[in-house]
Order: sequence, then C-alpha cells, then structure tokens
Amino acid sequence: MWRFAVLALFLITPVISQAQFADSETLPSLASSPAYPEPGQIATISIDNYLNTSYGAEITWYFNGAEIPNAENARSVDVQIGDVNSQNVIEAAMTVPLQGTRILKKVISPIYIDVIVEPQTHVPDFYMGRALPSTNSITNLTALIFGNSTARNDLVYTWRVNNQVVSGGGGRGQYRTSFVTPRGSEIIVSVEVSTLTGVVLGSRSFTIPNVRPSLSFYEVNTLYGVQQRELETFNLIGNSATILAEPYHLDSRVYNNPDMSMWNVDGIEVTNPSNPYQVTFERVGFNGTTELSFHVRNLSDLIQGVESSMKINY
Repeated sequence: MWRFAVLALFLITPVISQAQFADSETLPSLASSPAYPEPGQIATISIDNYLNTSYGAEITWYFNGAEIPNAENARSVDVQIGDVNSQNVIEAAMTVPLQGTRILKKVISPIYIDVIVEPQTHVPDFYMGRALPSTNSITNLTALIFGNSTARNDLVYTWRVNNQVVSGGGGRGQYRTSFVTPRGSEIIVSVEVSTLTGVVLGSRSFTIPNVRPSLSFYEVNTLYGVQQRELETFNLIGNSATILAEPYHLDSRVYNNPDMSMWNVDGIEVTNPSNPYQVTFERVGFNGTTELSFHVRNLSDLIQGVESSMKINY
C-alpha cells in the first residue's frame, strides 16, 4: 500500500514586553501571516493595533537581535523563518511621543509534522503509483511530530475532514485516526495539535484526491507470471491463455470479500473458484473474436464496484 505524506509545522508564542507603559491592556501586539509559518517560509509580521496608542510612533524592527534594514516606521515586515527547532525572535521597538518606548516581541519556533495518509484500497503489487481513496473506502491518518519534546500522548489532536471534526472533537494522544471517504473529487483534511493547556503548536490543511475504481486486464504467463502490460485486445497464439482482472482503488474490504465477482465470455457466465479475479480462456475454432468481461461489486454499496471488457482474437 503506497504511503504519502504531508508536511506541517509551527509553534508561535507571542510575548509582549513593556518599557515605560502602565496601561498594558492598550498595548498592541505582533501578528504573523501565516499564523503558523513553515520552516524556511517567508512570514509577514505586522503590528496588530486597532487603538490609537501607537499614533505617531517611531518604529524600529529587529530580527534575532539585528535591526532589519529599510524597515523604519513600517507597520509590517517580512522575515524568513529558520529551520526546525530554530528560535526566530521578532521585535518592534515603538517610541511614542511623550509616552516612551514599547517593545513588542514574538517568538516563532517552527516544528515539523509529517502526516502519513494510508488509503485502504487495492492496487496490484507491481503498480508503481499510489493507492488512492475512493468513495466510502477507509483512509487511515497518522501524525508524526519532530522538533517538539512533548510526548505524543500528552498532546491533543483535532482532525477535520471537509471541515467536519472527526470523532466529535480533539482527543488526547489521538495521533492516529480513520475516516470514511466522502463523495467529491477532493477531500480537505486538516489536523491541529495543541498542548493539554490549549496552546496550539501547529495546524495544517491539505487535500487528498478521491477517485473512482477502475479495472485493467493482464495476461498471466505460466513461465513469467503476470505480464505488466495492460490489455485492451489480446491475440491468442496458442490454445489457451489466462487473463487476470485487477481492480484499482477498490475498497480493500470489497476486493477481499466481494458480494459479486463474475466473468462473462460472449455473455456466458464462467467462474474460477480458486481465484475470482483470474480466468483461463481456451481457443474455440480457428478464427474469431470473443468478448471477455469482468464485474466485481459490493451489492450494499453500488459505488464500490467496477466492470470492464476486452476483445480476444484467435
């Protein structure tokens, strides 16, 4: 089963310090866009102030202790966030006439979140691509966090699928979850990781494609095994040939235990009790064309099924 991963990141701890102002409730703060920057990402840091407490202020910006050039009196600056575990300290020194100096401070410590996505659908072993979800199949998710020393069982994970919270809310230690794939060409998945006190460490959203199951036919050679060339038509050279039907992205539960799996040769049903996905065709006469079809389906969920056909020339 192909695994694919999605990345997420971030810890932002805003801190406001004050030099000479007693009315701390009127102090502005620093805001980041995006709210949780990724390692190496450019973040815009701006002064978040809807009052007039900073009117006429002289503003000097600092990044990791060094003054940011060409940023005098700017209301926002762009900074490049460092690697995982780095401490990115952004400060804005605001000197207001007749009031003194305020120091606004924000510390950004990006972390790395790897979300492993495992659709529980079938693809053949020789397939070089990835298994993808299909409607009503199960998809497993696992979140791995690097750059934060907190044990994963001491973190709260809130998973969402198409903006709907999975399992009714965040759960302590729930770094793994599963969901039934909804309808639609894409699924929006997000995870938010918080401490037990409610401080958000990171949040990430990503999309997963949702595909319809498909069916391909392959020849099974008695000497070399499955021939990895998809068949649309097949020219029978000998007296018989074995054909394999491979459903792609079909729910694994349906593939392993189908309600219906049926081969038809020119409209006549044939069966193979030992392997429902494989049939042996024998020559009839010297020249002709035969239509070979296969149909597999879950009868209680008609979306989870697929059928197709091919021509055999002899």
